[in-house]
Amino acid sequence: MNDLTRLDRIVAEQSAFRNFEDLLNAKGNYRPSLDCGQSEAGWEDRIFLADSYDAWMELIGDERRAFRYGIGNNIGW
Repeated sequence: MNDLTRLDRIVAEQSAFRNFEDLLNAKGNYRPSLDCGQSEAGWEDRIFLADSYDAWMELIGDERRAFRYGIGNNIGW
């Protein structure tokens, strides 16, 4: 499975968006809020999604970043 396929799967499972592209193109200054705490199943996927979202936004010069909660200050920031 390539990274884009993985991202599309995670987005479809974790949000109302169909795929990663739809998430990136969300209107209204939207940014994803992701529970990245290790106590919740799928936390590794959500950190991968948050990191990928942040990297893409940085690449295109957008200041939005994923909001991460449930992790303190030590993982995925």
